[in-house]
Amino acid sequence: MTKKKALVLDVGGVLATNYTPQFWEALSYDYDVSYEALMQFRKDVRADLWTGAITETEFWERLSERFQTIGAADARERLVSEIRPMPALERLAEWRDRASLNILSNHRTEWIAPVLERIYPLADHVIVSAEVGCRKPEPEIYGRMDARLADFADILYVDDTKNNLPQGSALGWKTLLADDEGAWIVQTERWLKAE
Repeated sequence: MTKKKALVLDVGGVLATNYTPQFWEALSYDYDVSYEALMQFRKDVRADLWTGAITETEFWERLSERFQTIGAADARERLVSEIRPMPALERLAEWRDRASLNILSNHRTEWIAPVLERIYPLADHVIVSAEVGCRKPEPEIYGRMDARLADFADILYVDDTKNNLPQGSALGWKTLLADDEGAWIVQTERWLKAE
């Protein structure tokens, strides 16, 4: 059976839990560091982190330099422990039977490796921002995925960040905001089953 549809999914907040804000709140509390200062740090390094302009090691070094009481190894262990599979991850094999399965994520592959290990055998294309040097909502990262989906006229893109959806819409993709309650899963399955 030739697949006529393509499904594009984010990872954080869609297939796996986001590590924020719990990670930053825990660091603030446990190390007696200002939460606002941590949020400023996050803002300062965000673009470099998500585009791979800095390595994961450099990220932890910068964190430890700015907040000397925070141990990088402990912080990394905490962050990775916050990233856990969500219910939709269990449905990917079934969804793949009905559509081309694709991943478009702002993330670090080092942090989502256990999730990616389950995705790689099922996905046709996986684009992680830190691996390709651009991030959502920059048009370039969407263009990379769109070029790989040229044979599909019916594309659904699911993301948990509202600001990431307009670029998909601009390419003619249907878009769906992933909600915390999981109603998006029902809507996705309805779309997959529709002729």
